[in-house]
Amino acid sequence: KTGAAVALAAVAASVLAGMGVALRKIRH
Repeated sequence: KTGAAVALAAVAASVLAGMGVALRKIRH
């Protein structure tokens, strides 16, 4: 379960980071 949780957390973090960069590019 720990491995899956870490993997999901990593994926979620990468997705949020990607969205943040996209929003920054769109705004700027």
